[in-house]
Amino acid sequence: MPWLAGRLVDRAGDGGLLILGDQFRGRITAATARTLWRLLHDLVYAAPVRADGSPRLLAALTLRSGSLDALITDDTAEAAKDGMVFVPPMSRDQLRAAITAANVDFEPGW
Repeated sequence: MPWLAGRLVDRAGDGGLLILGDQFRGRITAATARTLWRLLHDLVYAAPVRADGSPRLLAALTLRSGSLDALITDDTAEAAKDGMVFVPPMSRDQLRAAITAANVDFEPGW
């Protein structure tokens, strides 16, 4: 896992890498979601950090709160708790404003 995490952040460059999963639990089985959740958790924790200790690899997932019981395990609960933000449903304009306010660049096609 450290090798893969290192390759991902090295290819991303100085800006780091954000892996975004929208409607994470929407169209996949609970078992597949748990596997992907574990993979993302392990990748983020295995990734090298910057000299100042800040992460070079982050993961952000959008999902319905009802999906949490199927995903959280004893060893991922702390990471989920530390990074959990509950956001009410947003309109298209609110989503656009939230994304562009951070001055984030996306690959072509997004």
